Amino acid sequence: MKYYAPFIVSSLFIVIAFGILCSTQAAPIIIDHTRTEITKLAEAEIVNAKSQLHIAYGHTSHGSQLTTGMTGLVSFANGGGKGMDFPADIFAWNNGGTGGALDLHDYAMGGDVGYYPQWVDNTHGYLGTVNPTTGRGNTNPDVNVIVWSWCGQLAGYTAQQTIDWYLDPMTSLESEYWGIKFVYMTCHLNGTGAGGNLNLRNEQIRQYCQDNNKILYDFADIESYDPDGLVNYMELYANDNCDYNSGSGSRNWATDWQNAHTQNVDWYNCTCAHSKPLNGNQKAYAAWALWTDLAIPIWNGPGGGNYNTASNWTNETVPNGVDAIAHFTGNIASPSTVNLASSVTLGTVKFDSPQSYTVAGAGDLTMETGGGEARINVFDGSHSIDVPVTLQSDTAISGSGSLTLSGGVSGEHALTVLGNLTAASIQVDTLSIGIGAAAGAAPVPEPSAFALLGTGVLGLLACLRRRNRKAV
Repeated sequence: MKYYAPFIVSSLFIVIAFGILCSTQAAPIIIDHTRTEITKLAEAEIVNAKSQLHIAYGHTSHGSQLTTGMTGLVSFANGGGKGMDFPADIFAWNNGGTGGALDLHDYAMGGDVGYYPQWVDNTHGYLGTVNPTTGRGNTNPDVNVIVWSWCGQLAGYTAQQTIDWYLDPMTSLESEYWGIKFVYMTCHLNGTGAGGNLNLRNEQIRQYCQDNNKILYDFADIESYDPDGLVNYMELYANDNCDYNSGSGSRNWATDWQNAHTQNVDWYNCTCAHSKPLNGNQKAYAAWALWTDLAIPIWNGPGGGNYNTASNWTNETVPNGVDAIAHFTGNIASPSTVNLASSVTLGTVKFDSPQSYTVAGAGDLTMETGGGEARINVFDGSHSIDVPVTLQSDTAISGSGSLTLSGGVSGEHALTVLGNLTAASIQVDTLSIGIGAAAGAAPVPEPSAFALLGTGVLGLLACLRRRNRKAV
């Protein structure tokens, strides 16, 4: 016989203050400087990307910044850089994906995207004829992501050449190989500023990707900002080496930032062609944001809508099932309600939007994984889950935003608040958690409703009330 001790908390409000110690698209996926916070990635997202993606990458020297940065990230994360606490080698990659690594074929296709029509011919040569069943190439049938980068040529293109030699051919390849995700890219900075032809062409690519629901890795934007994200150095005539005009002479934003921060804690040394290590760091962080976004459904209903409508998700796949991941990002322009008309099971829920999401409806939400913790990550904004939440796995809440669980939380698993970030507030309007114990075991000790990991202060503005132990 198993016993449990339920604890009921009504109108519980918790404030945590922490000291400083992380195919066809229904919407565009834009990876820019705002997507370089590697600590926002959950382990489940990374593992999911490695299990689904088979990437072929064509580039020359500038494009190597992604892969050399990714190589350096492995040991940086293993050493706990930026406070990361992932399993060893979680960011490993190789051609073939052996040993649990991400499958990324580097230099898969010769040249770079600035050599037209060679890059198109090389894509066809690498993929071969189209398999009519999978929409992938018969020569490398596992490849489901193609990435091409530039090496400066875009600066000399006209608007029409950008269409004829890049945008139209990419779109044609997408239609031909309909089972493959093609990633667009902007070109590295060259010091010509906002009014230069390069920036005009980069803006042309950005607008095309926004208007046509494309996938964009915004190489130029990523190297226009340091990790603080406060200054657009492109507007100060920054180049690919991160040199810019400070108004009183030339400075280097990457070197300045590195010198003001601690190596192997805040940044790591890595080879970065034509540039500085910090630029390679940022490119690697953004690359992993890209891989995780490609592998999971991201909410796309701009004004809210039905959770179970496939077109409301970028991959047109409704997340539902053990270990499933639902990502609610800044794709909304105003506070929005997601209608959960029927019950859903998820392993990870991620909120990362300054506009508020409310998950409401007749269904309920079950948090369950096949192993390890389920996660509710609240990285930005104030959000609300108004449906009942049942814990079928131990579940952790983390982030720097705020979350209201007004539908209540129940289940026989732990609910933990992780406190590595600056601040979080969580309101739970009914908490009923059963703590299991085997028959004949010692009495279950009085637990806290939440366990706090990290540095900070936990305030409970309510009383815990223990009820009689019941047998089930």
